[in-house]
Amino acid sequence: MEKNIEDLECRIAFQEATIQELSDQLYLQHKTLEAMDLRIQRLTTQFAEQSEAMASIGADSDAASNIPPHY
Repeated sequence: MEKNIEDLECRIAFQEATIQELSDQLYLQHKTLEAMDLRIQRLTTQFAEQSEAMASIGADSDAASNIPPHY
């Protein structure tokens, strides 16, 4: 009976350590995902701004783009 209790205590200790390790990893992954989400938002904003800038440049230079390069 004493041996069974010791085995159970060892299993519980091991499981608690494993749960803590998993919790720590989950926290790190959550932080990584938050950082990635922020980077994606910034890149999306930059892309939209650059697309608008390119569109306005393209609209202004449509007449110039129809002239062949050797003129």
